[in-house]
Amino acid sequence: MYTWMEPDEESGEPKKVASYEGKYADGKKNGLGKMTFPNGDVYFGEWKDNKMDGEGTYTYSKTKDVYSGSWLAGIKSGTGCYEYGEDKSKLSGTWDKGAFASGEWILEGAGVYKGGFSGGKPLGPGSFSFVSGVTQTGEYATKTPAEGEEEEEEEGKTGDPTWKGVSVFSTVA
Repeated sequence: MYTWMEPDEESGEPKKVASYEGKYADGKKNGLGKMTFPNGDVYFGEWKDNKMDGEGTYTYSKTKDVYSGSWLAGIKSGTGCYEYGEDKSKLSGTWDKGAFASGEWILEGAGVYKGGFSGGKPLGPGSFSFVSGVTQTGEYATKTPAEGEEEEEEEGKTGDPTWKGVSVFSTVA
């Protein structure tokens, strides 16, 4: 085990700030290992050249969120599942360059959204399947400024997408 230490601000005594227990090769984390970061986050999984690479689980200490899946050069990439600690909702599917790209947004006790994602946010056509058995199709779209209006967002960024669903009820005349 390797432990990073630094002096305590008040007492000056050494205190543990991070630790790694696992395989090394050529002086770098390589193979299976567990890293506890200074903020309390923990990663257990595969390493390559000091970066999370391969299969592993990262637990965020502050939020209790957990990502379990594939990593490439320290970034979420490939198949994985991110579970939010607060509400237990999950993003399960494919990750690209650290952002959720496609799959399911599982809303604990409510239902499942299936559709496209862009920059980690739902975008484009999709459907919600609720625990009641009702399914609603629709689309997540970002607001586009009307002609003559200025764009409020920074260039290259868009606002949060809004769901526009097809009515699941019909009336009989």
